[in-house]
Amino acid sequence: MSKKTLNEELTEALELIYYYQQHLEELVAQRTHELEVTKEMYHTLSKMSPIGLCRIDKDQKFEYCNRKFKEFIGIEYDDNENLEEKFIEAVHPTDRLRIVDAFQFMVENNLKEYAYEYRLRVPGTTEYRDVVGHSKRVNGGGKGWVATITCINNKKEILSELENIKNLRIKK
Repeated sequence: MSKKTLNEELTEALELIYYYQQHLEELVAQRTHELEVTKEMYHTLSKMSPIGLCRIDKDQKFEYCNRKFKEFIGIEYDDNENLEEKFIEAVHPTDRLRIVDAFQFMVENNLKEYAYEYRLRVPGTTEYRDVVGHSKRVNGGGKGWVATITCINNKKEILSELENIKNLRIKK
């Protein structure tokens, strides 16, 4: 066995450091690219989604709402003022307190997620549509919540029709 000189050992160590540095730089570039692709995909999905999406900060202020969310509450896409108030105004008057209480219950009890049904005014009319709201904590609630609104009118109509069919069968 030949003994390595200190110079040879240092050269080997430097080569390993160089190799790991190159590998680390490749990993960082790959992860950065993956993050950009994911970010672009999320942005595209949020723009095209048939579901209203919003992000609520830890102080319960709306940070972001996608186009569909704003359509649901009847405001223009570039309108970002007083979104919380505009949302509550769009909720049916008899559902408002229940929605505020439900969200407060979720926050106070540190629930990971919470779903609730309520009615939202159809913009420009006096009619209301049935929706399901779903809120989910982000990073333990320290970053806030992500919330969705999904219209369930069709689902309710189908359930009603199925109930009518069931009742007709029972009567026969």
